[in-house]
Amino acid sequence: MRDEMLKIRMSGGELAVIRRKAEAEGRKLSDFVRSVALSVANGEKAYLSTEDRQIYIAMLHQLTGVATNLNQIARQLNTAAVMGADIAAEMPADVFAALAADVKPLMVDLRKIVARG
Repeated sequence: MRDEMLKIRMSGGELAVIRRKAEAEGRKLSDFVRSVALSVANGEKAYLSTEDRQIYIAMLHQLTGVATNLNQIARQLNTAAVMGADIAAEMPADVFAALAADVKPLMVDLRKIVARG
């Protein structure tokens, strides 16, 4: 329950900037200000823009797919090893290329976010 209140003074221009940013993010002013203040207090980036948030969500989905693929590969290799098969012969040549192709867009997205600071 939020029962504490904080009053701060700012210029009309400062308030207008904060209101515009909260509105652009589709958030209530109080929610936006609280999240920015808490993020900064915790040493995090002040806020995530809608674009950054969408990139993170897309990256999470991509990483989930990569992790699933890696688990399937590991399971197949373990099964092949237990059965005495030549693991190198069991591994399709294009598996690592496919994984690299899955990871490449993640790297591009991460570089975009890092470049923006």
